[in-house]
Amino acid sequence: MRVHPFVRLVLVAAAAGCGGGRNGGTYYPPAGGDDGSNPWGEQDLSPACFGLQCQQVDCGGLTATSLSGTVYAPNGELPIYNAIVYVPDTAPDAFKDGVTCDRCDGQASGNPLVQALTGPDGKFTLMNPPSGAYIPLVIQIGKWRRQVKIPMVAQCSANTAPPELTRLPKNQSEGDIPRIAIASGGADPFECLLLKMGLDSDEIAEPGHGKRVDFYQGANSPGTTISQSTPVADDPSKGLYTNIKRLMQYDVVILPCEGLEADQKAGTKNIADYLSAGGRVFTTHYSYDWLTYRNSPFNVIAKPQQAGLWPKDQSDYPFDDTTVTVAKLVQNFPKGKAFAQWLKFAGAQSAAG
Repeated sequence: MRVHPFVRLVLVAAAAGCGGGRNGGTYYPPAGGDDGSNPWGEQDLSPACFGLQCQQVDCGGLTATSLSGTVYAPNGELPIYNAIVYVPDTAPDAFKDGVTCDRCDGQASGNPLVQALTGPDGKFTLMNPPSGAYIPLVIQIGKWRRQVKIPMVAQCSANTAPPELTRLPKNQSEGDIPRIAIASGGADPFECLLLKMGLDSDEIAEPGHGKRVDFYQGANSPGTTISQSTPVADDPSKGLYTNIKRLMQYDVVILPCEGLEADQKAGTKNIADYLSAGGRVFTTHYSYDWLTYRNSPFNVIAKPQQAGLWPKDQSDYPFDDTTVTVAKLVQNFPKGKAFAQWLKFAGAQSAAG
């Protein structure tokens, strides 16, 4: 197409102003420029492509290029729901450890060309990814992230990513892992669950060793320890939650059940401030003490007494080791329904549900 220079200027300015095209609407003429055959200095106008964009193919009426697969936990068995999978056009940004008020399904960096979210079964399909050899692929949920390269994506074909490439990383050499702190409890050895999901045991160590999981002893009824030097979680100088600056360095804090109803007297305000800043805290069983103390902000948020979920205080706690509780999963909203489906794929619920 041959275009008058003034018209070309208007087209480029308009495209840039409205953000048209994948690169902000900027267009470049082909190499060689004007051949001088007309007095207006007319010149061919064609869009440019950059990087992997040039490997995205219009298949016309043929089968569209696609890439499908399943995202798993590091063990390669447990499907991961709501993970983002994408092909980056540039290198993704590095993560920073510590509290950030971000959503787990927040924005992906690296200028994704194509992207998709996994379903409750962990499956995804990317439509019109770049074709060719060693196509980069990012698998991410929160600060768990793995960057791999797919050996070959055939154009105008349905491609399947090798499952060994679409699991989350087991260790730092494979990718990004959140910085996690755990205070081992006498009843729930939650560190074992991290190992079952496939995290390398070498990534669990006492603080200061540069691993992704810092290990503390529970303060009231501690579980296992790594050595005699394993710090106690409520230690005034080395503890997990007695220093707000130390606490804020973690992306996730795990406070499993210690096997008894112990008032958590140290660190409750720090835990509340940590959560308010965007931190993630996971508790189990008797660790409800972190949530139900007098004037707790969590009581206001969750209305536990009205919902019958948490007791007003320890004396109201109705369960013992012989109690069996049957829970009904609410499925009248999208995430609840997806969670119920995921439980079946994870083997935690029968097909009858």
